[in-house]
Amino acid sequence: MENYPDIEVFQDLVIRSNGGVAALRDGLVQTAAWPWQRDTEVEERLRRTAASQGETMIVFRRAESDGVHAATVMLFPDSEFTYKVTNIVPTVKSSLSEHEYNLVLRDFVRRVVTAVVEPNDIDIQLSKEYQSPLNWTSPESAEALMQFSFAANKSYAASHPLDRNRWMTFLIEEHRSGSEELTPSRLAAWLVKAELWPEDVADSLASEFESAQELLSFYDDHR
Repeated sequence: MENYPDIEVFQDLVIRSNGGVAALRDGLVQTAAWPWQRDTEVEERLRRTAASQGETMIVFRRAESDGVHAATVMLFPDSEFTYKVTNIVPTVKSSLSEHEYNLVLRDFVRRVVTAVVEPNDIDIQLSKEYQSPLNWTSPESAEALMQFSFAANKSYAASHPLDRNRWMTFLIEEHRSGSEELTPSRLAAWLVKAELWPEDVADSLASEFESAQELLSFYDDHR
């Protein structure tokens, strides 16, 4: 199959600075301006539970404006040279959709990160907004998943013998791929949003997927 439907996913942001995270933190703090500002209150709460990274973790708060929801963006050091956004939490709403989350993240990049960077010193790694199984696993595993989803009776998971065979083929190919990017939650989301599976059936398949990958890995480690 040539077409692999994609879905909107939560984007990831990693910022690398040759000068180290302390210098990058200072630059981000100095550059942040309305509707962004540093949230030292949340930082202090987080320091109590992340003592090893407390001096370099950083939190920014955004006021709601221009169609972007109010939220806090949390960055933790991923190495001595990189920060990674680990979470974005709404301050008014109870939760953010993938689209709303990504709007906050891209606004942070545009207004804060790009304002402090120098092209030869800072590297901004923003993952794709829309992704398909090809972004998460091997071509063989992605093709096996597509073959299963295309032919399966979506009301009954993988209960028919032929559907079951195609499902098991996918599970094996995914294990062979060695990828850890195709998580159970991503699998369920893709089945529902891209392939229109019922949520309860997709959740059941995702749970079986997780158990199967764990079992296959255990087998490899103990044979």
